[in-house]
Amino acid sequence: MFRWIGFLCVVWIVNLAPTPKSSAHAQVVDSAWLKEQTDGLAKETRLLSAGATVMTNGEVIATAVSGRRKMNTSVLVTADDQWHLGSITKSMTATVIARLVEKQQLSWDSTLSEMLPKEAAAWHDGWNQVTLMHLLTHTSGLPANFPAETQLVRPVDLKERHEARRTQLMTLLADAPGSSAGSTMLYSNVGYTLAGFIAAEKAGTTWEELMQRELFEPLKLSSAGFGPPRGKEPLDQPWGHQRSLGMRIAGDPDQGADNTPIMGPAGTVHMTMHDLARFGWEHLRGEREDTALLKAETFRKLHTGVKDDYACGWVEWDRDWADGRVIWHNGSNTFWYTLVALVPSRNAVIVIVTNDGNIEKAQPAFFELTETIIKQIPKN
Repeated sequence: MFRWIGFLCVVWIVNLAPTPKSSAHAQVVDSAWLKEQTDGLAKETRLLSAGATVMTNGEVIATAVSGRRKMNTSVLVTADDQWHLGSITKSMTATVIARLVEKQQLSWDSTLSEMLPKEAAAWHDGWNQVTLMHLLTHTSGLPANFPAETQLVRPVDLKERHEARRTQLMTLLADAPGSSAGSTMLYSNVGYTLAGFIAAEKAGTTWEELMQRELFEPLKLSSAGFGPPRGKEPLDQPWGHQRSLGMRIAGDPDQGADNTPIMGPAGTVHMTMHDLARFGWEHLRGEREDTALLKAETFRKLHTGVKDDYACGWVEWDRDWADGRVIWHNGSNTFWYTLVALVPSRNAVIVIVTNDGNIEKAQPAFFELTETIIKQIPKN
């Protein structure tokens, strides 16, 4: 029987980005070159798999995968496989909330007491000044994670799940904030769960249905879903893998190899690399022009760092190797690790994935590969 270990985890770093191995001559970024990179990454890190997609100017110019869908099998990962995104989900929840802001169903400065008036009497007065923007920038004073026992709450029915989110959130809101609104940045899965719950309440639906309606369908992200990827047969999609007592173990998607769905708005979406790149491209081009999804000024607001470089579901960096800004997020539920990076100077989106939750190995290697790729792409 599968035993859960650990919470959803985004490893968020501000100053650490490894320097890649230098190249004497620029390489053409195509699928053959990228396959050499993913093969080398998987071999060097001993991750079970590695995949990458590079998009420039809205077109995929390279895709490569290396490794296996599950340990102790010979079934290889493919370019069309689905990957758990972990906390990259936060950028998607923030995008959907931005849609509601543009429809005037919410506003960035709305307070919790304004957004959830029926619940306000039951929570600590310290929460009354927390705004939607505080939730999206991790400055609300909410804790990083739910209590361990919340991991046991796993409703399947979406309406029951929505009400279970309400119950779990209200339990935490009964206590005083850990810090005053806007004063401290503390990365919080609880904050994004609350933001997603509020959005669903305002829209009169569930968070999952709202994501389908406001994001997956408009962008035609047909591979998107929730929880670990599943196929009709056990190995139709990759399995996630976790480290326990120094050993790699496979997480059966039918045996709870993910966080509780209560935390959905903070990190339970899965999709293919190409669909994630398409989502990233919508954000990248949206910085320059209005799209059917959002206005350009709204995209820029989502990407602008507030405290410690954190924006709204994105991290905003300035890096020499990118000749300016890098807008990125990563995610892991300890079974998978995924990175998406937008680089305006190259008009490029980079997606890198693995079904191995060895974050210590994956994270520096993924940032190194991102930098290597960007250095091969000419500036616009």
